[in-house]
Amino acid sequence: MKITHGNLSSLGAYLEQIGLARLRAIAPVNSPAHQLADIVAIAPKTASPRLVRTQTHVIYEWAIAYHLSLLLPHSAETVARAIALTLQPSHSAIPSDDASQGKDAAASLERTLWSSCQITQQRSALIQIAVGDCGLAAWLQHCLQTPPLHLAVTTATPPSPAQILPLQLTHARVCALLRLGHRANLIHLGGRSHQYPIGVIQQPHPLPWRSPAGVFWGQHPAERHLLHTVLALQDRLRCCIPQSPKPENGTAIPQIAIPQIAISQDDALRWAMLLSHAVEQLDRDCRLMGEAERHTPALAQMRLGLLAIAQPWLMRLLEDGLQATAPTEA
Repeated sequence: MKITHGNLSSLGAYLEQIGLARLRAIAPVNSPAHQLADIVAIAPKTASPRLVRTQTHVIYEWAIAYHLSLLLPHSAETVARAIALTLQPSHSAIPSDDASQGKDAAASLERTLWSSCQITQQRSALIQIAVGDCGLAAWLQHCLQTPPLHLAVTTATPPSPAQILPLQLTHARVCALLRLGHRANLIHLGGRSHQYPIGVIQQPHPLPWRSPAGVFWGQHPAERHLLHTVLALQDRLRCCIPQSPKPENGTAIPQIAIPQIAISQDDALRWAMLLSHAVEQLDRDCRLMGEAERHTPALAQMRLGLLAIAQPWLMRLLEDGLQATAPTEA
Protein backbone atom coordinates (compact mmCIF):
# COMPACT_ATOMS: atom_id res chain seq x y z
CA MET A 1 0.00 0.00 0.00
CA LYS A 2 1.41 3.36 -0.96
CA ILE A 3 1.02 5.92 1.79
CA THR A 4 0.51 9.51 0.75
CA HIS A 5 0.05 12.76 2.62
CA GLY A 6 -3.71 12.45 2.36
CA ASN A 7 -3.64 8.99 3.91
CA LEU A 8 -1.91 10.24 7.04
CA SER A 9 -4.51 12.78 8.18
CA SER A 10 -5.33 10.86 11.37
CA LEU A 11 -4.37 7.72 13.21
CA GLY A 12 -7.88 6.29 12.89
CA ALA A 13 -7.89 6.86 9.12
CA TYR A 14 -4.44 5.33 8.80
CA LEU A 15 -5.36 2.20 10.75
CA GLU A 16 -8.46 1.81 8.59
CA GLN A 17 -6.49 2.06 5.36
CA ILE A 18 -3.83 -0.37 6.53
CA GLY A 19 -6.48 -2.86 7.61
CA LEU A 20 -8.45 -2.68 4.37
CA ALA A 21 -5.34 -2.92 2.20
CA ARG A 22 -4.20 -6.01 4.06
CA LEU A 23 -7.60 -7.66 3.87
CA ARG A 24 -7.52 -7.16 0.13
CA ALA A 25 -3.96 -8.49 -0.14
CA ILE A 26 -4.04 -11.62 2.01
CA ALA A 27 -7.60 -12.70 2.77
CA PRO A 28 -8.50 -16.07 1.18
CA VAL A 29 -10.65 -15.73 -1.92
CA ASN A 30 -14.38 -16.15 -1.24
CA SER A 31 -13.85 -15.65 2.49
CA PRO A 32 -15.96 -13.01 4.32
CA ALA A 33 -12.82 -10.92 4.79
CA HIS A 34 -12.00 -10.98 1.08
CA GLN A 35 -15.55 -10.07 0.14
CA LEU A 36 -15.33 -7.24 2.63
CA ALA A 37 -12.25 -5.89 0.88
CA ASP A 38 -13.99 -6.07 -2.49
CA ILE A 39 -17.02 -4.02 -1.49
CA VAL A 40 -15.56 -1.69 1.11
CA ALA A 41 -15.51 1.17 -1.41
CA ILE A 42 -19.23 1.62 -0.82
CA ALA A 43 -19.02 1.35 2.95
CA PRO A 44 -20.44 4.30 4.89
CA LYS A 45 -18.03 6.78 6.48
CA THR A 46 -19.59 6.03 9.86
CA ALA A 47 -17.78 2.71 9.76
CA SER A 48 -14.38 4.32 10.34
CA PRO A 49 -12.53 3.34 13.54
CA ARG A 50 -13.60 5.38 16.57
CA LEU A 51 -11.18 6.46 19.27
CA VAL A 52 -12.15 5.21 22.74
CA ARG A 53 -11.23 7.33 25.73
CA THR A 54 -9.10 5.36 28.17
CA GLN A 55 -6.51 6.34 30.78
CA THR A 56 -3.89 3.78 29.84
CA HIS A 57 -4.05 2.85 26.14
CA VAL A 58 -4.83 4.18 22.67
CA ILE A 59 -7.74 2.03 21.51
CA TYR A 60 -9.93 2.24 18.42
CA GLU A 61 -13.21 0.40 17.91
CA TRP A 62 -14.19 -0.49 14.36
CA ALA A 63 -17.87 -1.15 13.72
CA ILE A 64 -17.51 -1.86 10.02
CA ALA A 65 -18.75 -5.45 10.37
CA TYR A 66 -22.19 -4.19 11.41
CA HIS A 67 -22.53 -2.10 8.25
CA LEU A 68 -21.05 -4.57 5.82
CA SER A 69 -23.00 -7.58 7.08
CA LEU A 70 -25.93 -6.00 5.24
CA LEU A 71 -23.99 -6.40 2.00
CA LEU A 72 -22.60 -9.89 2.63
CA PRO A 73 -24.21 -13.33 2.97
CA HIS A 74 -22.75 -13.59 6.49
CA SER A 75 -23.70 -12.36 9.94
CA ALA A 76 -21.94 -9.39 11.50
CA GLU A 77 -20.31 -11.73 14.02
CA THR A 78 -18.92 -13.93 11.24
CA VAL A 79 -17.54 -10.93 9.36
CA ALA A 80 -15.99 -9.48 12.53
CA ARG A 81 -14.40 -12.82 13.41
CA ALA A 82 -12.89 -13.15 9.93
CA ILE A 83 -11.51 -9.62 10.07
CA ALA A 84 -10.00 -10.04 13.52
CA LEU A 85 -8.30 -13.31 12.61
CA THR A 86 -7.03 -12.10 9.25
CA LEU A 87 -5.65 -8.80 10.51
CA GLN A 88 -3.48 -10.21 13.28
CA PRO A 89 -0.03 -8.62 12.73
CA SER A 90 1.59 -12.05 12.64
CA HIS A 91 -0.73 -13.01 9.77
CA SER A 92 -0.60 -9.75 7.84
CA ALA A 93 3.02 -8.74 7.74
CA ILE A 94 4.14 -6.57 4.83
CA PRO A 95 5.58 -8.78 2.07
CA SER A 96 9.36 -8.79 1.83
CA ASP A 97 9.26 -7.42 -1.72
CA ASP A 98 7.51 -4.25 -0.56
CA ALA A 99 8.82 -1.14 -2.27
CA SER A 100 12.00 0.24 -0.75
CA GLN A 101 12.24 -2.76 1.59
CA GLY A 102 10.97 -0.60 4.42
CA LYS A 103 13.45 2.20 3.75
CA ASP A 104 10.67 4.51 2.69
CA ALA A 105 9.42 6.44 5.70
CA ALA A 106 5.77 5.64 5.03
CA ALA A 107 6.41 1.90 4.69
CA SER A 108 8.49 1.96 7.86
CA LEU A 109 5.74 3.77 9.75
CA GLU A 110 3.15 1.26 8.53
CA ARG A 111 5.28 -1.71 9.51
CA THR A 112 6.11 -0.36 12.96
CA LEU A 113 2.59 0.79 13.74
CA TRP A 114 0.72 -2.30 12.60
CA SER A 115 3.13 -4.78 14.19
CA SER A 116 2.47 -3.14 17.57
CA CYS A 117 -1.33 -3.43 17.35
CA GLN A 118 -3.46 -6.00 19.16
CA ILE A 119 -6.63 -6.79 17.22
CA THR A 120 -9.54 -8.54 18.87
CA GLN A 121 -13.24 -9.09 18.39
CA GLN A 122 -15.17 -7.31 21.11
CA ARG A 123 -18.86 -7.15 21.99
CA SER A 124 -20.06 -9.51 19.32
CA ALA A 125 -19.29 -7.74 16.02
CA LEU A 126 -16.99 -4.92 17.12
CA ILE A 127 -13.30 -4.94 16.13
CA GLN A 128 -10.93 -3.46 18.69
CA ILE A 129 -7.50 -2.15 17.65
CA ALA A 130 -5.18 -1.44 20.58
CA VAL A 131 -2.12 0.53 19.46
CA GLY A 132 1.07 -0.55 21.21
CA ASP A 133 3.60 1.87 22.65
CA CYS A 134 6.11 1.27 19.85
CA GLY A 135 3.53 2.09 17.20
CA LEU A 136 2.27 5.09 19.15
CA ALA A 137 5.80 6.48 19.34
CA ALA A 138 6.21 6.09 15.58
CA TRP A 139 2.91 7.90 14.93
CA LEU A 140 3.76 10.77 17.27
CA GLN A 141 7.14 11.22 15.60
CA HIS A 142 5.33 11.38 12.26
CA CYS A 143 2.93 14.02 13.66
CA LEU A 144 5.89 16.03 14.90
CA GLN A 145 7.18 16.31 11.35
CA THR A 146 3.87 16.73 9.49
CA PRO A 147 2.04 20.09 9.66
CA PRO A 148 -1.76 20.02 9.68
CA LEU A 149 -3.69 21.04 6.60
CA HIS A 150 -5.24 24.48 6.39
CA LEU A 151 -8.85 24.94 7.50
CA ALA A 152 -11.63 26.55 5.50
CA VAL A 153 -14.49 28.06 7.51
CA THR A 154 -17.89 27.04 6.16
CA THR A 155 -20.10 29.10 8.49
CA ALA A 156 -19.09 32.29 10.24
CA THR A 157 -20.29 33.04 13.75
CA PRO A 158 -17.56 35.33 15.07
CA PRO A 159 -16.57 34.47 18.65
CA SER A 160 -16.17 37.22 21.20
CA PRO A 161 -12.76 38.64 22.17
CA ALA A 162 -13.28 37.14 25.62
CA GLN A 163 -13.39 33.69 24.02
CA ILE A 164 -10.39 34.28 21.76
CA LEU A 165 -7.95 35.81 24.27
CA PRO A 166 -7.48 32.71 26.49
CA LEU A 167 -6.77 30.63 23.40
CA GLN A 168 -4.18 33.12 22.20
CA LEU A 169 -2.52 33.15 25.61
CA THR A 170 -2.36 29.36 25.58
CA HIS A 171 -0.70 29.37 22.17
CA ALA A 172 1.83 31.93 23.38
CA ARG A 173 2.48 29.82 26.47
CA VAL A 174 3.15 26.71 24.36
CA CYS A 175 5.66 28.64 22.27
CA ALA A 176 7.31 29.98 25.43
CA LEU A 177 7.65 26.47 26.89
CA LEU A 178 9.20 25.17 23.67
CA ARG A 179 11.69 28.04 23.64
CA LEU A 180 12.49 27.31 27.28
CA GLY A 181 13.16 23.68 26.41
CA HIS A 182 15.46 24.86 23.62
CA ARG A 183 17.42 27.12 25.98
CA ALA A 184 17.72 24.28 28.49
CA ASN A 185 19.22 22.06 25.73
CA LEU A 186 16.40 19.54 26.12
CA ILE A 187 15.41 20.07 22.49
CA HIS A 188 16.82 21.91 19.51
CA LEU A 189 14.41 24.04 17.50
CA GLY A 190 15.10 24.91 13.86
CA GLY A 191 13.51 25.42 10.48
CA ARG A 192 11.17 28.30 11.20
CA SER A 193 8.22 28.76 8.88
CA HIS A 194 4.69 30.11 8.98
CA GLN A 195 3.45 26.70 10.11
CA TYR A 196 6.17 26.55 12.75
CA PRO A 197 6.87 30.15 13.81
CA ILE A 198 9.38 29.10 16.46
CA GLY A 199 10.72 26.13 14.51
CA VAL A 200 10.32 22.36 14.77
CA ILE A 201 12.07 19.97 17.11
CA GLN A 202 15.09 18.79 15.13
CA GLN A 203 16.96 17.15 18.01
CA PRO A 204 16.75 14.69 19.56
CA HIS A 205 15.56 12.69 16.57
CA PRO A 206 13.51 10.73 17.20
CA LEU A 207 12.25 12.03 20.51
CA PRO A 208 12.44 9.54 23.39
CA TRP A 209 8.72 8.78 23.47
CA ARG A 210 9.36 5.54 25.37
CA SER A 211 11.31 4.62 28.47
CA PRO A 212 14.34 2.28 28.30
CA ALA A 213 11.86 -0.51 29.13
CA GLY A 214 9.88 0.32 25.98
CA VAL A 215 6.90 1.86 27.81
CA PHE A 216 5.39 5.13 26.59
CA TRP A 217 6.49 7.87 28.95
CA GLY A 218 3.11 9.60 28.98
CA GLN A 219 1.27 7.88 31.83
CA HIS A 220 0.11 10.93 33.78
CA PRO A 221 -3.61 11.71 33.31
CA ALA A 222 -2.76 15.17 31.94
CA GLU A 223 -0.38 13.66 29.39
CA ARG A 224 -2.95 11.08 28.32
CA HIS A 225 -5.64 13.78 28.09
CA LEU A 226 -3.58 15.96 25.74
CA LEU A 227 -2.63 12.92 23.66
CA HIS A 228 -6.25 11.81 23.35
CA THR A 229 -7.41 15.34 22.50
CA VAL A 230 -4.91 15.67 19.66
CA LEU A 231 -5.80 12.23 18.24
CA ALA A 232 -9.53 12.98 18.51
CA LEU A 233 -9.05 16.35 16.78
CA GLN A 234 -7.16 14.70 13.93
CA ASP A 235 -9.93 12.12 13.54
CA ARG A 236 -12.63 14.80 13.62
CA LEU A 237 -10.99 16.94 10.96
CA ARG A 238 -10.22 13.90 8.86
CA CYS A 239 -13.99 13.41 8.52
CA CYS A 240 -14.16 16.89 6.94
CA ILE A 241 -11.72 16.06 4.13
CA PRO A 242 -13.45 15.47 0.77
CA GLN A 243 -13.17 11.87 -0.40
CA SER A 244 -10.87 11.00 -3.31
CA PRO A 245 -12.49 9.65 -6.50
CA LYS A 246 -13.13 5.92 -6.50
CA PRO A 247 -11.13 3.74 -8.92
CA GLU A 248 -13.01 2.14 -11.80
CA ASN A 249 -12.28 -1.17 -13.50
CA GLY A 250 -9.42 -1.86 -11.14
CA THR A 251 -7.51 1.26 -12.22
CA ALA A 252 -5.98 3.12 -9.30
CA ILE A 253 -6.55 6.85 -9.15
CA PRO A 254 -3.58 8.76 -7.68
CA GLN A 255 -4.40 10.49 -4.43
CA ILE A 256 -3.56 14.15 -4.01
CA ALA A 257 -3.11 16.19 -0.88
CA ILE A 258 -6.31 18.08 -0.05
CA PRO A 259 -5.26 21.71 0.49
CA GLN A 260 -7.99 22.61 3.00
CA ILE A 261 -10.32 21.05 5.55
CA ALA A 262 -13.86 22.40 5.83
CA ILE A 263 -14.98 23.28 9.36
CA SER A 264 -17.61 25.53 10.91
CA GLN A 265 -16.46 28.38 13.11
CA ASP A 266 -18.45 26.99 16.03
CA ASP A 267 -16.67 23.67 15.65
CA ALA A 268 -13.31 25.41 15.39
CA LEU A 269 -14.00 27.29 18.62
CA ARG A 270 -15.08 24.15 20.43
CA TRP A 271 -11.98 22.21 19.40
CA ALA A 272 -9.68 25.15 20.12
CA MET A 273 -11.10 25.33 23.64
CA LEU A 274 -10.72 21.58 24.16
CA LEU A 275 -7.13 21.62 22.95
CA SER A 276 -6.32 24.74 24.96
CA HIS A 277 -7.71 23.20 28.16
CA ALA A 278 -5.70 20.02 27.60
CA VAL A 279 -2.51 22.05 27.14
CA GLU A 280 -3.25 24.09 30.25
CA GLN A 281 -3.82 20.93 32.26
CA LEU A 282 -0.48 19.51 31.17
CA ASP A 283 1.27 22.79 32.01
CA ARG A 284 -0.42 22.93 35.41
CA ASP A 285 -0.14 19.31 36.52
CA CYS A 286 3.17 18.22 34.97
CA ARG A 287 6.47 19.99 35.58
CA LEU A 288 8.15 20.36 32.22
CA MET A 289 11.23 21.79 33.86
CA GLY A 290 12.63 21.45 37.35
CA GLU A 291 12.70 17.87 38.64
CA ALA A 292 11.79 16.29 35.31
CA GLU A 293 14.53 18.25 33.56
CA ARG A 294 17.18 17.27 36.11
CA HIS A 295 16.25 13.67 36.90
CA THR A 296 14.29 12.42 33.87
CA PRO A 297 15.14 14.60 30.87
CA ALA A 298 13.53 12.09 28.48
CA LEU A 299 10.19 12.60 30.25
CA ALA A 300 10.51 16.37 29.83
CA GLN A 301 11.39 15.87 26.16
CA MET A 302 8.30 13.71 25.64
CA ARG A 303 6.10 16.40 27.21
CA LEU A 304 7.67 19.04 25.01
CA GLY A 305 6.99 16.77 22.04
CA LEU A 306 3.29 16.61 22.88
CA LEU A 307 3.20 20.41 23.09
CA ALA A 308 5.05 20.70 19.78
CA ILE A 309 2.39 18.51 18.13
CA ALA A 310 -0.46 20.53 19.66
CA GLN A 311 0.99 23.95 18.73
CA PRO A 312 0.39 23.94 14.94
CA TRP A 313 -3.12 22.53 15.42
CA LEU A 314 -4.01 25.29 17.86
CA MET A 315 -2.50 27.84 15.47
CA ARG A 316 -4.58 26.52 12.54
CA LEU A 317 -7.75 26.64 14.64
CA LEU A 318 -7.00 30.22 15.67
CA GLU A 319 -5.84 31.62 12.34
CA ASP A 320 -8.01 29.68 9.89
CA GLY A 321 -10.97 28.59 11.96
CA LEU A 322 -11.43 31.68 14.13
CA GLN A 323 -9.80 34.32 11.91
CA ALA A 324 -7.60 35.43 14.82
CA THR A 325 -3.87 35.83 15.33
CA ALA A 326 -1.82 33.13 17.02
CA PRO A 327 0.79 35.07 19.02
CA THR A 328 4.08 33.40 19.91
CA GLU A 329 4.68 35.71 22.87
CA ALA A 330 2.28 36.91 25.55
